[in-house]
Amino acid sequence: MSSTHLEFQNTTRTHLTMLERLQNIPWLLFIIAAGLGGAGVTVLYSVAQGSWEPLALRHLQRLALFVPLGILMALVDIRVWFRIAYPLYVSSLVLLVLVEFLGTEVNNAKRWIDLGFMRFQPSEIAQVALILALARYFHGLTHMQIGRPWRLFIPLIMTIVPFILIFQQPDLGTALKLAFIAAAIFFVAGVRWWKFAVVAAASVLLASLGFERLSDLGILQGYHIERIMTLVRCEDIRDECYQIFHSVTAIGNGGMFGRGYGLGSQIQNDFLPEADTDFILSAFGEEFGFLGICMFFVVQVLLLALALSAGLRSQSQFGRLVAAGLMFNFFLYLFINAAMIAGLLPVVGVPLPLVSYGGTAMLVAIGMVGLLGSVSIHHNVAIMRRAGERDMLND
Repeated sequence: MSSTHLEFQNTTRTHLTMLERLQNIPWLLFIIAAGLGGAGVTVLYSVAQGSWEPLALRHLQRLALFVPLGILMALVDIRVWFRIAYPLYVSSLVLLVLVEFLGTEVNNAKRWIDLGFMRFQPSEIAQVALILALARYFHGLTHMQIGRPWRLFIPLIMTIVPFILIFQQPDLGTALKLAFIAAAIFFVAGVRWWKFAVVAAASVLLASLGFERLSDLGILQGYHIERIMTLVRCEDIRDECYQIFHSVTAIGNGGMFGRGYGLGSQIQNDFLPEADTDFILSAFGEEFGFLGICMFFVVQVLLLALALSAGLRSQSQFGRLVAAGLMFNFFLYLFINAAMIAGLLPVVGVPLPLVSYGGTAMLVAIGMVGLLGSVSIHHNVAIMRRAGERDMLND
């Protein structure tokens, strides 16, 4: 069979035994994930002023439950993820629509579905589902086909639909993150740079209309403009600048070595808002200092490096694109959250993966690690390009 249809190399396999999969589990990936989750438990214990309830214990329980699930996901044949990529994507769209009718409203935003034992956020699932769906779509195209503009119509629609549904919740931060993840996959798949330039030019033109015009068109809402304006003016720390002011204060209090575990004044006196979720890195910085934050970033960079390695080793386009999308997703979580707590970006409600408190956030983060593990384990497994070809999964 020609290389146009299957990406065979000398080392390509058509089947891995369960023993081979177990032997190739990237344990360092899961150790890092567990370590980051453990760091979250540590900070959450301090945020609750030295109590396991109600945050730290539940975070630890979720970590103990989800990490084994992530390992099981890694053992799943990557061709199974390929097969269910589109059904998962469609399911994520259904969940996003259900949010409009069954969602729970918190802080003027309807983003969650209350399951009783936890609040489920479909937009987090949608990001991973889009990565899998786009990876499957581009896997089926040759480089020449990707160069044809009309071939990009379907993946653009696949991106725009969840973008609009998430934007209307409203959740500008997650919607923009979804768009950047899709752009990264488009780029890695081989889409020409000039097409990105056209989109960038259109975005600049749109931005040139100004906040008031964008608001009149319904593109931006009042709270979007307010959060953006806090970056250029901070007049009343009791109002829109409260979160950024106390976040920067907490980081500054930490200095080089930190105030000590359990001794952060912003944390213990409840001055730091959302210290268990969006601003948990500020809490970490106050107690462990600049050096502690640097060590935290080193671990995060190692996680990104392992994701990059999994993608580079993969012999299938699907595996490469999944790894690239997940790596960029992790990077955006880290970059946006860090820039947000430092006052360099508007407060958009992006958690810190594996560290911030939240059931959906933890589940999705471990799920991404599990998918990276599957890409790593099955790096030399061939995946068919087109539906008419022989399904190697049944070999």
